[in-house]
Amino acid sequence: MENTFSAVKLACSSSPASLSEWQHLNELSVQLKNCMLVESERTKLTAENLSTLVDLIHLCNHGLENQTEVHSTNNCLTEVYRTLRNMCVECEQNQDLLSNQEHLYKTSKDSIQALMNQIKSSKDSDIIVTLRCIVQFLGNCSVGHQKNQCLIWKIFVEELNKLFDLSDEKLSIYTCMVAHTCLSGNLDNQDVWISPDTIQMLTNVICYTTECDCEWGVYLIESMCKVDSSFSKVFPLLKDTEKLLVYEVMLDHLDKSGNDQQTSKSNLQYIAEDMKSQSYTILSLLEKHQNQNPVVIVKEIEILGIATSFHNLYPDINTDKDLLSCVIYLLEAIHKIGLQGDNLFSRVDKIIKMGNIDQDHAGYCLKRDLVKLIGNMAYECKPNQDLIREMNGIPLVLDQTSIDGRNPYIQQWSVLAIHNICKDNNENKGILASLKFEGLAEEADMLKKYGVKAEVKDNKIIVKPPPENE
Repeated sequence: MENTFSAVKLACSSSPASLSEWQHLNELSVQLKNCMLVESERTKLTAENLSTLVDLIHLCNHGLENQTEVHSTNNCLTEVYRTLRNMCVECEQNQDLLSNQEHLYKTSKDSIQALMNQIKSSKDSDIIVTLRCIVQFLGNCSVGHQKNQCLIWKIFVEELNKLFDLSDEKLSIYTCMVAHTCLSGNLDNQDVWISPDTIQMLTNVICYTTECDCEWGVYLIESMCKVDSSFSKVFPLLKDTEKLLVYEVMLDHLDKSGNDQQTSKSNLQYIAEDMKSQSYTILSLLEKHQNQNPVVIVKEIEILGIATSFHNLYPDINTDKDLLSCVIYLLEAIHKIGLQGDNLFSRVDKIIKMGNIDQDHAGYCLKRDLVKLIGNMAYECKPNQDLIREMNGIPLVLDQTSIDGRNPYIQQWSVLAIHNICKDNNENKGILASLKFEGLAEEADMLKKYGVKAEVKDNKIIVKPPPENE
């Protein structure tokens, strides 16, 4: 290996210009690449060897900029980055060595810029391959190494953002990988996460993942959910379909909120504020032509319904009276609309009709999620319990205790909500008791209209047998 490095160093000093000289350098680079596939060879690498590679990269960059044997120059550059990529595989020693080679990183940045300029005038697929190798190298040297992660992100983030413009699937996936590796290793560094370049990267990754279902993109979104203020920076830049992807990932992540990787409180607060300001759009679900997409708000309600079940993790959400008021008003509005005829918000209690329900519609499970949110916010929170009573929310929730094919398990969630609303709250228990009595009295009166003698006694309807002479 040392002989090969010496030969490369000698060749670089003579500044190759002819095709044969570049081909010779390319052959030497291939030998180095193959050496780095062997673990015992990787561990022999020295800072001087890296300096030789930097000289070779600089030489290739110069050749690209001056249009000198571009094809051969690019081939040589590709093999150099394959060498660097291979030398980092499961080799912390070489990662440490690279952490002190900021000049190598900056020269690699120059490589990306030279290749991007070259690709404007040439559609040569080999240039894309070289860019892939550079990004793979950045990914391998940053895995599990925080110093390299910080260096790479500081130097390369702007160039990495531009790679999405090339619309190459593998290159985009590798870029998502580097973004995830570098940013997830710096979860506590909020300044990095909310910088303009990082916000642009998050937007690019989310956009690409929405279109192409990139696993690395999903991992990065999971990390973003944990970072304070990230939603308020990123979401104004996203389309509705992209927001929905983030929310789907967040819903899965919320299921893991019992551990120390909990979702950021400020991101949940952002969702709560957005839901409160845009909740009116849900009523447009009944309209054929919608100016705004209510699906995002429906998904926010689902998220808040789960988040509020973690009473100790997100107390600010659970005690948000404005949020609770908004949810009660919304449930009341769609409940009244549902009573006005056969529409999206109407209850479906006939088995024969349940097979025709569109389970993919945004309104599916909406009332259930609103009841769930009300019940969770009432849990061991007397101010919220009182607010629900003052807004006539108790009879409203009781009205949801019937079977509804559009809202599976709404009966169970309504019963739980009533339990939480009335627990240790005598005023609410009194309201509930009076409502039950009124309901029984109405049923008794109805029976009497049909000639059945009935009376309410001990919270039960007692049907009397007819007199013998009748």
